[in-house]
Amino acid sequence: NYEIMAYDTWEEGAYTAPSAQTWSITDVAPVISNVALTTSPFSLTAGTTTAYDWTATITDNNGDGDIVSANGVVYDGNRVTTNCSSDETNCYIDSSCTLSAVNGDVTAIATCNINMNFNANASTNWIGTVTGTDETTSITASSSAGEVSAMMALDIRDASDATGASINYGTLNPGSDTGTLSQTLYIANLGNMEF
Repeated sequence: NYEIMAYDTWEEGAYTAPSAQTWSITDVAPVISNVALTTSPFSLTAGTTTAYDWTATITDNNGDGDIVSANGVVYDGNRVTTNCSSDETNCYIDSSCTLSAVNGDVTAIATCNINMNFNANASTNWIGTVTGTDETTSITASSSAGEVSAMMALDIRDASDATGASINYGTLNPGSDTGTLSQTLYIANLGNMEF
């Protein structure tokens, strides 16, 4: 609560007695804007994860110091919704997005980051959301749809070599062949497309 004293002075120099009024400054819900996927289309990396991020502007008219936290979800809108559970093919959650540009005005920038797996769905409908929370209220906003590119990649592996670095046929003399020796091989899909 804030108390403001008002004085009224006449031209003759007389004035009225001070009058006190009390105003309550209420909490204003944050506003989320400019939610954007940083890269679209996004290219995955065969057999591993690739860092992926999205950003948003959070505005709070009580001041950016009133913004407590931000979290984000990026998901394939063709398969799930923003309330999805974490899944390497269609839903990634950053429960603690980074807040920056908190410098005493009314806005902050939220940057959410995850490591997207190589088998994330190839889709043109990946959507990023950011939820900003102040002292009392949480508000969520979404980006426009973005694309995760299709990727075909495979690896042929020896049963004893999970990395796929070699296939062991044993020792061969010049001019000979492996005869009846055979190896069991595994073909691993390291992309997001079916073979």
